[in-house]
Amino acid sequence: MKYNALYFKERMPVEKRRNDPLFVKIFYRPISFFISAFCANRGIKANTITVISLIPALFTGIFLMINNYVFNIVGALLISLWLLLDCVDGNLARSVQKQPYGEFLDALGSYLVAASIGIGLGVHVYTNGGFLFAPSNYYAIIIGGIASVADLLMRVTHQNYKNATYLLNDKGIISEKTEDTGTESKKSLLFAKIKMEFGIGGIIPPALLLSVIIGKADLILIYLALYNFMSCGFIVCMYIKKALKYINTAL
Repeated sequence: MKYNALYFKERMPVEKRRNDPLFVKIFYRPISFFISAFCANRGIKANTITVISLIPALFTGIFLMINNYVFNIVGALLISLWLLLDCVDGNLARSVQKQPYGEFLDALGSYLVAASIGIGLGVHVYTNGGFLFAPSNYYAIIIGGIASVADLLMRVTHQNYKNATYLLNDKGIISEKTEDTGTESKKSLLFAKIKMEFGIGGIIPPALLLSVIIGKADLILIYLALYNFMSCGFIVCMYIKKALKYINTAL
């Protein structure tokens, strides 16, 4: 079978198309259809693309740390490359073949980006300064650490809660329907949409690139730290509330 970009575009689920962040819709996703067709016609699997995407995920932060303007620009571009490849592996998994451990590898890429971008930005601002920070201000590294740790904690909390829910569901102790319905489900969907638009998959890649070009990366660093800290607090509180609600109901 000969694949083309239209093949992947037509097989995009309506829900997925609707929930894609704005920048993904207008830029990354259309390009990803052509790359997906190229990969599929050459037998390149989704997991292969996911593994390749781990490279830009890791080197985004590393390149931002290097005290060199060109390397910093490349680092800011690498997060866009990771996001593009993330779209490609999703297209291949949905429309060609879903492979074992695909979700695990995909999550690993997200963890690498979350860990590297905050720390990388913190070191970058410490070295170069910015709009609010003078060079050698160690608070930049602290803020970068907060940004990365908060993002990782949020992702770990979400994944561990899902794992616990699946385990309890498999044992017949709870059902997914009683676990997340009504108002709580709407709140979760709204938060997920906001997180996609204003997070790493949304405005951060183009904003990061612009801030590095003009030498004002500290603004994105502060935004990222505040955004991740508040998102982490929301996620942790939400899942604790859900767990306590179920425990009280069971008792």
